[in-house]
Amino acid sequence: MRVTGTDLAKILGLSKGRVSQLKDDGVLVARSGKYDVAEAVQGYIAFLESGPANAEVAAHRARLIGEQTRRLKLANDEKEGQLIDVEKVRLVMSAGVTGCMNALESVPGRCAATLAAMKEPAEITAYLRREIRQARSVMASGFRKLAIEFDGK
Repeated sequence: MRVTGTDLAKILGLSKGRVSQLKDDGVLVARSGKYDVAEAVQGYIAFLESGPANAEVAAHRARLIGEQTRRLKLANDEKEGQLIDVEKVRLVMSAGVTGCMNALESVPGRCAATLAAMKEPAEITAYLRREIRQARSVMASGFRKLAIEFDGK
């Protein structure tokens, strides 16, 4: 049976404008201005089952799936301990840098009197190297303590 666009709109429960749009999109086929009812109903059902052939909707769906995938990966990485909380890093780095500065700032006060009594460049060099190693050891120890402290938070 063949019907007009107006009749097909009534059969499908659509506006005549929507029927025309579906025709323009290739979902419905009219021959000589009339639609085969069985063919039109089957075409419309197939269209509804597959979703709209809209590139914008497809692109949005792809972005949504990509974002969901990214969130799931981040959640999994967090559970596996593969992520570092930015605030924890800031706190550790701030405390670590403060510890380093304190260790370095204390070198002159500890060394001044001893260095003033030394005359040999080799002896001064060896002494300063020991002091630098000690300061580096204090810094490394401080970072280890911070890492342990903040790892549990």
